[in-house]
Amino acid sequence: MVDFFTDPLLIGIATFIALGLAIYAFLNSSFKKKVEDLNSDFSKKEEVFKKEKEHLKDQLETCRYESLKIKEQSAVINTVIINTTNVILPQNVSESFKEEVRTAKVKIDNPTSFDDFFLLAYASHIEEDFNHAIVFYEKAINLSSKNSHVFYLLASSYYSINNFKKAIECYERSIELLTLHHSNSFNDLGDSYFFIYNYDKAIDCYEKSIVLDPYFSWPLNNMGNAFYEKGNFDKAIECYEKSIALDPAYSHPHNGMGSAFYEKGNFDKAIECYEKSIALDPAYSHPHNGMGNAFYEKGNFDKAIECYEKSISLDPAFSVPHNGMGNAFWKKGNYDKAIECYKKSIALYPAYSHPHSGMGDSFWKKGNYDKAIECYKKSIALDPSYAPPHNGIGNVFFDKENFNRAIKCYEKAIELNPNDKMYYDNMGRAYQSLGNQEKANECFQKASILRNKANSTDSK
Repeated sequence: MVDFFTDPLLIGIATFIALGLAIYAFLNSSFKKKVEDLNSDFSKKEEVFKKEKEHLKDQLETCRYESLKIKEQSAVINTVIINTTNVILPQNVSESFKEEVRTAKVKIDNPTSFDDFFLLAYASHIEEDFNHAIVFYEKAINLSSKNSHVFYLLASSYYSINNFKKAIECYERSIELLTLHHSNSFNDLGDSYFFIYNYDKAIDCYEKSIVLDPYFSWPLNNMGNAFYEKGNFDKAIECYEKSIALDPAYSHPHNGMGSAFYEKGNFDKAIECYEKSIALDPAYSHPHNGMGNAFYEKGNFDKAIECYEKSISLDPAFSVPHNGMGNAFWKKGNYDKAIECYKKSIALYPAYSHPHSGMGDSFWKKGNYDKAIECYKKSIALDPSYAPPHNGIGNVFFDKENFNRAIKCYEKAIELNPNDKMYYDNMGRAYQSLGNQEKANECFQKASILRNKANSTDSK
């Protein structure tokens, strides 16, 4: 009988089987661990792949967004810049296009490119936020300093905040960069020179604008304004008439021509021109004010006040009709109401010398000489070339019987405006009060000549 515990063969077989089982168990355990490791590694790689997939998806969406943004920017910029010689100013675009610009602006998170800064500038320009527009236009120029259109728009922004010297600098740079010049550029440059009182340079620019576009009515109107300011009223009327011939529906030259006829003393013709301007543009406040001035000169103070009130209703921030209405109330003897009007005019435009002088006249009439002198001196400080306050101070000295000082004031008023008969009359009265009848008659004679000249003009 075989002994399983002592038989060497059986013991060897059993040992071999046990060793095999142990090896199997070990290999099976290692395989399972390897499979688990592979599964874990696959899961991790699958997670990484998912994240990479999401990242690529986000990048694709960003690319699509940027592509759409660039497309929108290009569409806006191509609309703003019509061609190589012209741009559309924000005030001339439609509401729907303004909304396109605002939409494109919202998508600019981190502006870096020329297009980004240009759109931010243009959007600010649309909202009349000119200071921010200037900042963004200048940043765009830093990235593209040869773009004439940006200089033009930058000039327009400076013009809108009354920085006419910077506007001139930018308009001139815009013109330098253009190979083909456009009428608008010279017209706008002329406007900038006009507002710094360089009327000759303004006229030169308007003439260049007209040469480039003989059918453009604006520079003719603006040139009329420049000749008006130079005191050449006949030349101004000629320019206004040419502007009207090109564009009969343009209200401004009718208003300008009314002002020129007013200065020539033809008040009926002035009123006719103002009425045409109002018929073409009832919301335009200036011709109502001008018509008020004409009725004032004709002695119809109630009608003048009516016109001034209409002008104010159309433009409450317009200081000039408040001054005119003060003058009309002064003529009606309502000095308190006149002072009220002058104060409103001054509140709207503190640097306007005329209402200070008018208020001085009102205080003079009320017998408050110290307050009158204070107002006259303020008027002179604001505009030393304005004659009425010198005449007013003369009246105060006359009332105080200081006739010699009164004469000096009247002489200064005449020096500044030798065509006002009242100043000669006043000086004549002062000489008469001193007993110098010869000098008095000389002054009265000059006043009479001016009076006859005025009557002759009125009859034409």
